[in-house]
Amino acid sequence: MTITVNYIANYRLNFAENYVFTKCGLCYNMQSGKLINQILKGSTIGYVIASKFYSLKVLRTKLELIPKLKLPF
Repeated sequence: MTITVNYIANYRLNFAENYVFTKCGLCYNMQSGKLINQILKGSTIGYVIASKFYSLKVLRTKLELIPKLKLPF
């Protein structure tokens, strides 16, 4: 039995483009294909991106829309 779930990535981080966020708020590392868990450090909620902790407040300012690719056909 196989269950497949597809997520559409809408945003990426401008300082680490291989980390993307889905519409439902999940963070994925596209290079490794792994889900990044949201953690609580002290009283701050955030993610560990490239071995460094970033709070949600900081990450929201670093989000950018993923640009659409212009294909010739």
